[in-house]
Amino acid sequence: MKKQILLESGLVVLLLVLAVGCISAPQVVLLDHKTALEVQAAGEFYALEGELLQAGMQARAEDIPGSKLQDAGKKKGPLGQLAQLSSSVVSDAVLVDELLRAHCIGEASDGLLVLRPDDCRMDVDASEQTRVLERQNLHRRQLWRSLGQLEPKAGQAEVKKAWRVRNLQRSVCGALVQQEDGKWEAKKC
Repeated sequence: MKKQILLESGLVVLLLVLAVGCISAPQVVLLDHKTALEVQAAGEFYALEGELLQAGMQARAEDIPGSKLQDAGKKKGPLGQLAQLSSSVVSDAVLVDELLRAHCIGEASDGLLVLRPDDCRMDVDASEQTRVLERQNLHRRQLWRSLGQLEPKAGQAEVKKAWRVRNLQRSVCGALVQQEDGKWEAKKC
């Protein structure tokens, strides 16, 4: 009986050892998933970071304040050259006045500006002169069309004539002006 009890207790121990070896706690894996809002709030939004990185790598002009350009105009170097270039740019109105004074263009009797290369008294870039002239004439035609729409009873010829009278009053002294008979004369002030 002792043998039997020993055998039974050995068998129980063996079963317990085998049972303990087979039974184990499952492996638990914890994953940390944040919502998109939590990711943005934590500052980890990779799409925006990628856009920012790309924007930082793109070439663009550097913003230079006017005061810095004025100070740089007195110095040599690239910034000084840029300051000189920016100060040499003139508006179309100033250029038109200079060209009128130099007799390079004239005020025609139809209200448009025309080239006068034979009378020109200064050296000008022909392409720049033509570009400015065409743009000014386009603006004048648009202005006449708008004025005609404001005053529909007046004809296009009347609008042009009234505008030309006012424009010639504001024109620079010495500008070439075509008379009604077709002759060109310098405006007297």
